[in-house]
Parts: sequence; structure tokens; C-alpha cells
Amino acid sequence: YGRVLVENSATYILYPNATAKKEAYIGGLGLTETEYRWLMTPSKRQVMVKRRGGESTILDVDLAVLGNYLKVFDSAATSVAALTKLRAKGGEWRHAYLAK
Repeated sequence: YGRVLVENSATYILYPNATAKKEAYIGGLGLTETEYRWLMTPSKRQVMVKRRGGESTILDVDLAVLGNYLKVFDSAATSVAALTKLRAKGGEWRHAYLAK
């Protein structure tokens, strides 16, 4: 099944993996030596986006820069309930939600 997934994927999102097997990533996914070395290096909040047979880039996916705006992506039941309650009150509910 793994080969079918690889063959049908045009782009891979790879996370650092210190136990990655060289033959699987270089031979299987077509990573270069440089890309493989990056893969083997522990890195917080970075991923590699690799196009099959082509270029790659490293993305910083640390969302901490969003600060309070990160709450917008919170879909926990308690957060949704709190937001619903603030919206029902009316007024500046957006600012109140982000300020909490």
C-alpha cells in the first residue's frame, strides 16, 4: 500500500524523523542527501514540503506569532460555547473573545 500512496502523491509533507531509513527516503521518496540530512535533524515546528522528483522547501509552522488570534482556530466544545455566549450578548464580542 505504501508504494501506491507514494506513486499517487505529487507533494509530500515531511516531519523531522531521526529514525528515518535512508533507503526509504532517498530511494523511495527521492530526497537528496541534503534533504535527508535535514530530515534526520530534530527541529521544532518545521516541516519540509517536497514535490515528487523536484524542489523542496522548509516551512516554519510555529503559530505562536498569532498570539490571541490563535483562539480563532480553537474548536473545543468549551471554546465554542464561550464564543456562542459572547455573541448572544452582542456588542464587541470579537474583542471580548480574543481578550480572554
